[in-house]
Amino acid sequence: MLIQTEAQRAVAVVRDSVERTLEGTEVIEVARQAFALIRGSVADIAEEITVSTGEVAAVAEQSSASVEQVSASAEQTSASSADIASAARELTGTEELEAIVSGVKLAQNA
Repeated sequence: MLIQTEAQRAVAVVRDSVERTLEGTEVIEVARQAFALIRGSVADIAEEITVSTGEVAAVAEQSSASVEQVSASAEQTSASSADIASAARELTGTEELEAIVSGVKLAQNA
């Protein structure tokens, strides 16, 4: 009887070990699947970051080009304003000269 009791205990221990091993295997499989999902999500996020970074760089380049265009337009406007001011000064001088010449002509005719 003692051998039979010990054999039954040994069988129970082996069954318990098999059950725990199976449970451990299931836990490991669930963890493996979770890590696979995490790895996939990280890859997706990394791709989104890469795409977003490229889009931000493109917008920055466009903004820089726009700023350069505005700067060039401002320089052109400034140059045009200077030309207009110079022309106005010349025109003022011409009007004064005409007034003097008209005054001289009037004095000669009188």
